[in-house]
Amino acid sequence: MSRRYRWIIFDLGVEALPWHEPLHAQLDGVLCVITPDANTHLRLQQQRFSSRTRFLINQFNANSRLKQDLHQLWVASLNNLIPLLIHPDEALAEALMTKQPVGEYRPHALVSEEVTTLANWLLLHL
Repeated sequence: MSRRYRWIIFDLGVEALPWHEPLHAQLDGVLCVITPDANTHLRLQQQRFSSRTRFLINQFNANSRLKQDLHQLWVASLNNLIPLLIHPDEALAEALMTKQPVGEYRPHALVSEEVTTLANWLLLHL
């Protein structure tokens, strides 16, 4: 498959399963999607991450003081934090319900632009 595709993305979830370890050894990188809340912050302190892990903040709401504070803390303390934020947007949930990419379902939505920006950032940095 790697001959046909530049990237192959696996959604491995949070729980580490026995078959993940051999797979991790073959990955070029790991993208850990994090939500700025107390639970995520606690889990970040309890887990070990490989040096190839990059972090992406999802569900960021600039009107929330807690989310702003955690964002600032993570900017200062997390290595490999991707300098982009994904904001909550109903267009993403709607696109998932219709089984369409959000960029096709609602191309002018904020989340569509953010996902496109993320894809371009990943192309440049991975």
